[in-house]
Amino acid sequence: MRPTSLSVRRALLTAKGFTIIEVVVALTLLACGALAVTTATAAAVRAVASAETRIAAMYAARGRLEDLASRGCLEARGGASVDPSRDHRESWRVSSMRNGLRLAINTLDYADRDARKVLALHRLLVC
Repeated sequence: MRPTSLSVRRALLTAKGFTIIEVVVALTLLACGALAVTTATAAAVRAVASAETRIAAMYAARGRLEDLASRGCLEARGGASVDPSRDHRESWRVSSMRNGLRLAINTLDYADRDARKVLALHRLLVC
């Protein structure tokens, strides 16, 4: 007993499973999703590295201002330094103001990935 073409068609139409088109579309969507996750992760890693570099520069600049404040008004003077290990170039100056105050300004030039950035902080010194 040989199946007729009608019974074969019915069997194919009622067969369970996915067509090749459905599988290709599903795999394409999964690949696009995986690519988006990878791209977002790479961007997040770059942002974290940039933030860490900026925080290190800020701590260095704040440390210099704290050092100037701890020396007292008579010993607080301007200057400059270079830290090749962290690729920081720093300059600071102390200027006199009215009412026994002095203004200390610290400018720190640092490398952040492929660009140079500048961070400037200031602090009032009470004399």
